[in-house]
Amino acid sequence: MTTKSFVRKCGLIAAVFGFAAAALMLTACAQTVRAPATDQESNVLTLNRAAQLDFQRAAQPTTDPVARLDLYKQAAEADTVMHELEHGYQVSPQRITEAAYVPPATMTSAERANLIARLEQVKVLDSHGMNDHNDNPILTEDFIEQNRRADRTIRILRSGEDLTSEEISEALYVPERP
Repeated sequence: MTTKSFVRKCGLIAAVFGFAAAALMLTACAQTVRAPATDQESNVLTLNRAAQLDFQRAAQPTTDPVARLDLYKQAAEADTVMHELEHGYQVSPQRITEAAYVPPATMTSAERANLIARLEQVKVLDSHGMNDHNDNPILTEDFIEQNRRADRTIRILRSGEDLTSEEISEALYVPERP
């Protein structure tokens, strides 16, 4: 075997391996590109169903006015996230999950009682936070404000009035302790 034929065979082998490696990389890229598109399509379908359900519940005559506002707001958020996904924007899984949530059309008495119990627990945590951080007036004020917000929310719920899910979320918040 001459040096030229040896070099030619080595070049041929290198070319075959190069083409094989390129084909493997293209196949891997194609699979990587397909997977997110499927997830994106699935997320868009889920958000679309959630928005439709939001509108259907909001249109029911038995839906409370405050719940109707929540449902329309949630439908708008689902629509916004769908639009972002369809136009290639990165959207966190948490935001997709939150946008796909469909608020209830009404709050049952059991749900109301459960929420009041949770708010009572939040008030206890806020009280502990106030007492534990007397040396930090800003943090203490945050706990006092949250305690007042939870107390106000409890009074409103006990009176039979409704609150938006945003107002409830704000009342359930407990400031972080350092």
